[in-house]
Amino acid sequence: MSSFLEFIVAPNVVTGVLSLIFGLLVMRTFAPYAFRVRGHATVHLGAALFWLAARGVGRSVWWDFFQGFDLGNSSNWFWNLMSLYATYHALRGFLLLLGPEEREDYNILTVAFYPRRLWKRIHGDDEK
Repeated sequence: MSSFLEFIVAPNVVTGVLSLIFGLLVMRTFAPYAFRVRGHATVHLGAALFWLAARGVGRSVWWDFFQGFDLGNSSNWFWNLMSLYATYHALRGFLLLLGPEEREDYNILTVAFYPRRLWKRIHGDDEK
């Protein structure tokens, strides 16, 4: 019984339970967007939040509660794929939030650097 009690009060388990609860709430909130691959910014950002939360919940259960089922770190490819899918949606959603005139200057890989004020100042394109 003492080993079970030690397991329950372990910091990774205590924080894992809280993470699991809030992650499941986020997943429930954004579930309608989880399997949509097209749409406006809300769809993509909703999908991103769902899959990032799912990754967090899954990894918490996988590592904090079941110690990776003794499969080791090589099993992380699954969580990494989930992360890639989620971050694609996050970047795509942010790109769609930009106005049409700004959107044409960015793509899925460069939108992370929006706005490029410093670049515009260096090249004299700043409005100020």
